[in-house]
Amino acid sequence: MVRTSILFLCILIWTLGSFAQNSLQVYNFKFDLSNWPLKFQNLLLSDIPELGRSQYTEEELNSIIKKVYSKTHLKKIKIINDQSRLILRAELDLKVEAIVFKDTKYLSDDEAQEIMNLNLSDANDANKVKYAIDKLLGHYKNLGFQKATAKYEYENADSFKRRLIVTVKIGPKTTIRSLSFKGLSDKDARALRNNIYWNYVGESLTDERLKKINVEIRTQLNSSGLYLVNLPPPQILYNANDTQVDLMYKFLVRPEFEIKIEGSTSYTEYDLKTDILKLSEYAPSDDSFPGEILSKLQKFYLSRGFSHSEIKYAVLRQGEKNILVYQVNENLQTRIHEIRVTGALSKPEKYYIKEFYAYASSPVQDGLFIKDDIEQAVKNLVVSLKNQGFINAKLKKMDLTTDLERPEHGIINIIIDEGTQATISEIQFTRNHQFGNSELIAAMELKDKTLLNLNEIESGLNKVRAFYALAGFLEMKILNASELSLIRYNEDFSSAEINVEVFEGPQIYVGSILIDGNIKTHEKVIFSELEFKIGDLLTPQKLEESTARLQKTGLFSSIEIKMLEANTDVQIRTIVVSLGERKPGIFTIGAGVTNENDFTVHGYLGAAYRNIGGWGRGASLRGEGSYNPNVLDFFEWKVIAGYLEPYLFDTRLRFRVNYTTSRTISDYTIRQQTISNQAVWSVEQDITSHVTGIWQVYNIANYVDQGITSADEVKYGYSREDMVIASMGPTLDIDYRDNILNPTDGNFSRLTLEYASRFLGSNNTDDFVRATGQTTLYHTIVDQLVWANSVRGGYLYPLKTNSDGVRFDKKGFILGGRSTVRGFESTEFFPNTDVLGASYRLPSGSSYELFKSEFRFPLMKKSDLSGALFYDGGRVNIDNLASTIDYKAEWRDSVGIGIRYNLPIGPLNLEYAHKLNKKSYESDGAFHLSVGVF
Repeated sequence: MVRTSILFLCILIWTLGSFAQNSLQVYNFKFDLSNWPLKFQNLLLSDIPELGRSQYTEEELNSIIKKVYSKTHLKKIKIINDQSRLILRAELDLKVEAIVFKDTKYLSDDEAQEIMNLNLSDANDANKVKYAIDKLLGHYKNLGFQKATAKYEYENADSFKRRLIVTVKIGPKTTIRSLSFKGLSDKDARALRNNIYWNYVGESLTDERLKKINVEIRTQLNSSGLYLVNLPPPQILYNANDTQVDLMYKFLVRPEFEIKIEGSTSYTEYDLKTDILKLSEYAPSDDSFPGEILSKLQKFYLSRGFSHSEIKYAVLRQGEKNILVYQVNENLQTRIHEIRVTGALSKPEKYYIKEFYAYASSPVQDGLFIKDDIEQAVKNLVVSLKNQGFINAKLKKMDLTTDLERPEHGIINIIIDEGTQATISEIQFTRNHQFGNSELIAAMELKDKTLLNLNEIESGLNKVRAFYALAGFLEMKILNASELSLIRYNEDFSSAEINVEVFEGPQIYVGSILIDGNIKTHEKVIFSELEFKIGDLLTPQKLEESTARLQKTGLFSSIEIKMLEANTDVQIRTIVVSLGERKPGIFTIGAGVTNENDFTVHGYLGAAYRNIGGWGRGASLRGEGSYNPNVLDFFEWKVIAGYLEPYLFDTRLRFRVNYTTSRTISDYTIRQQTISNQAVWSVEQDITSHVTGIWQVYNIANYVDQGITSADEVKYGYSREDMVIASMGPTLDIDYRDNILNPTDGNFSRLTLEYASRFLGSNNTDDFVRATGQTTLYHTIVDQLVWANSVRGGYLYPLKTNSDGVRFDKKGFILGGRSTVRGFESTEFFPNTDVLGASYRLPSGSSYELFKSEFRFPLMKKSDLSGALFYDGGRVNIDNLASTIDYKAEWRDSVGIGIRYNLPIGPLNLEYAHKLNKKSYESDGAFHLSVGVF
């Protein structure tokens, strides 16, 4: 028994020893890193010195794998024991972490990246990379570097991150040395040389410049009557070092033609040639071009209502020249005199006439009798009736005639059999599991659930889509929306069943959020602006609001929010926010001249950085100056410094501080200057992407009023005065404009309340409350015709805590000038110091009203040039005026006209306004030059 026990004990000890030996297995091998690039070997050995040892346990090897991953983020890391050495293997992540440019002369890396517009997520796609590089090369070629080439390669950086390396070789800049024109007569070649040659010799060779040369050659050839001469591409001859080229154009001689148009009374020959036939750019296909021109003229006159016009042409010979003479007999222009709509109709005749005009072309809407356009409008009318549920509607007859005695009167006779409007017998949804039939029918919001109207059905289906999307079913589809099975009619089309086949898709929740493309900006900044977080139901409103918030930061040039598992059954999704960052630094400089006080020079210089440290922080500095040499001989200046802290206490609150120091003319009539120093601390937040709340925590301004010279104070009876106004208060902005710089639709409103007090730091002024508000509405009446209306008002009330009153020129309401009532010079504001006195202080309340209305219209189609007609009017009220002050609160107004040219910073305006009730001592009106619109 004892022997057995001893034997069992020996076996147990041996077994335990074996287990202990296995669990503590030691590898007496060194790591062989020779298959790794040398720089990676050095990095690994530096960061993980354990790799240099010659003995490891299993636990130590597992620890090494974890350390390698934490340092490199490589994939599929493993250690292989080949019985003589340990080999470390891993796969590089193919994701590109950065795009690096080499030899991109004349461009910064940010500019090159912006031109390529290549996101990091697309940098692995060879086709997208090649396309992006082609855009970069196109930019260089447009600068004149015709031999520019580029190549790309992928490189693993020292940090084990993959980089895309783009190397550019721009080559020499190529300029045009000469242009030659072969095959033309000496006279025509000389004309080309005189009109074109010197415009381009010495200029860079670019594709755009070649196009301009071709356009000018075509114009010159046509002006010489060489319409049939084809314009071949030039032969481009490079010199030895590719720095210069000779452009050689070879032409084949063709007959010369002169084109004359006679007999037209409604249009000048110049207008017909230039605007209608566009002869300067006309390139006929063959010798039959006289017939082509005839056809164009005939179509034009018919399109203008000259249905009885006759046009003929003849070819005359005059030496070597052919003269094409087109004889136009316009006859009378036919206009629509009467429209008759009869037949089996359910509504009064005037309804169908109104619908006819609604679907007609612009010339027909203007009353022109154009047969083709009228026929199309009638067809559109019948289609409209079918869409309203009159499925059997038919055009029985249409007569387009002119009065025999008065051929300028066009008569339209339309006979329509409208039939009966189909009724809806049933609306049925299929494959809908989340919502019942009654819920979806209610979501359609049909005005009449019994009568069929295809327009309402289409609108109702869109509302069903929106209903699903609001519940998180973003990929919901109506499978048969464009199929015949959607609406099934009975045999006589008197009733219809609506069968809506729905694909609901998954209800989508946010599972994770991936940020891509943020090179400088921290992810926390982006997450702060997103309207959704992990676990949220995803809706279109949250996506749109998130995009709008990111745009409003001004940090990004492109924003795209998409789902990684789009169009799958996955319910919990990864949301990818792809961004392109703007250049954070901005430098601006500008100068200009206005007619203010005869002649005033203006200038500005500014710099800003809006993403300090990648946290969205911003700092700015701007200086402005103006000098009037004739009237004032005084230099005005202003310096503004600002700082923005965007995420105060890790919230969406923005903290902003601005400091302004200035020396400006505060009153031209008495030559008074104001030296001002102001500091403003404010907190603001975007409540939504359209609503912003601002609280001025503290606003303190120091003013020193004095004459430009001491003699001015003596002459106009005032003296130097110091004042401090300290205030606080809220501002609410509501902005639904479609464009901030040049709005055409939407509205903008602002409400501001200000409270100033001696307790806050005011000095030499009464405490007061000041409220202002404004609302501006923009409406596009027809294409590019915009009607803008603005209403503004304000009220100021001194609280009478002392006898100082409130300086009117500092906080009172003053109208007159470009931003309020146009037509008033800078010396004609109202009420002015001639009436109130140089240092008038309000003892009681004051208010103002202002109304501005403006029609904005294009002067040329597809052009940045536009015009405006406007009316401005306003009034300033002052309570309890002293009897010695002769001021009446009367309505002052003006009308005017303006010309505008759209610039990236806003429209450049030249306006003239005429006073409607001018005083004897005032000018008739005033010109205004400015940037921006109200």
